[in-house]
Amino acid sequence: MSEMTSLERMTAFAKGEPIDRIPATLSFGETACSLHGVSVVDYSFDSDIMSETEIKTYEMFKSDGTNLSITLRGIAEAMGSELDYKPDAISMVINPVVKKVEDIDNLKLVDPNKDGRLPIVLEALVKLKNKVGKEVGVSAGMAGPVSVAVNVCGAENFLKWTRKAPDKVKQMLEIINESNKRYIDELAKREVFSTSISDPVTSTDLLSRSQFLEFSLPYYKDLVEHIFKTLGKKPATHICGHSKGIWKDIVETGVASFSIDNVEDLAEAKGIIGNDILIVGNVPPVDVLQRGDRESIRNSVKECILKAYDSPKGYMVSSGCQVPLGMPKENVAYYYEACREFGKYPIDVDKLRS
Repeated sequence: MSEMTSLERMTAFAKGEPIDRIPATLSFGETACSLHGVSVVDYSFDSDIMSETEIKTYEMFKSDGTNLSITLRGIAEAMGSELDYKPDAISMVINPVVKKVEDIDNLKLVDPNKDGRLPIVLEALVKLKNKVGKEVGVSAGMAGPVSVAVNVCGAENFLKWTRKAPDKVKQMLEIINESNKRYIDELAKREVFSTSISDPVTSTDLLSRSQFLEFSLPYYKDLVEHIFKTLGKKPATHICGHSKGIWKDIVETGVASFSIDNVEDLAEAKGIIGNDILIVGNVPPVDVLQRGDRESIRNSVKECILKAYDSPKGYMVSSGCQVPLGMPKENVAYYYEACREFGKYPIDVDKLRS
């Protein structure tokens, strides 16, 4: 089979039709700034710089998808949390809008056309789609409800209030989900139909399964249902850290694919949920992609493909989490080189094992 464009590959892949190779992506976002000598501050507040950074990254490496995200903190910022931005670091919350449980009563729904950086990202998504949308998919990234909540009130408060004020936590999550939905509605107006949800706080490293079932799953499902109803496509999702204990629950949310952190095993995931959902992952972003050399990157890509290439609902190669700022360009090139070589159909299992 001749080489397909990314859009051709992903369109056929979604339909279950034959493709030339396993799709491959990397999770960048603002961490792509270091590839192009761009300030994270400039990227964050200028839609031209934001879109051009993603376009340059795509044109340089020809990944099987592009993505611009409001980040884990975007909705929280739009709701009133104060962030600190530095030229060479990812933004962080320094002043959460909710400091005591009573503050939840004062939370207001966001206006995506006015609040925080949401208008900037929406504008950048349109520019990205107009420039490369005919050859590669364009996706909008956002945070899951629990991860937004932690950036609204702080992790310590959130965990404490799940025990001491569960009804107020649920009130906060309802407001967050409605704000997320408003952002989704604006994506629909701009004909951006693909989305991804990152929700690191919902991992079993931070929440017990019972907490997940009570405080995350209902709102996750509600958000996914709204995305599907509004955009006509189910979102992808990624959960950082350990998540094996909730894999079946993640399937229940209705997401289209599940990106698994590199602390988990793809072969196990294939065995447990491979019949239910597309699996994505999980080359280590720091130890291998940032700090590794060509050989270690190739070996890791081979290992991932060997474990999951035959997953019943499909498999995509990606990083186990967002790649860090400062990842060498040559390592990105080594990664995609390996993905194209070892992911080509028909899969050469002996080559993967060598």
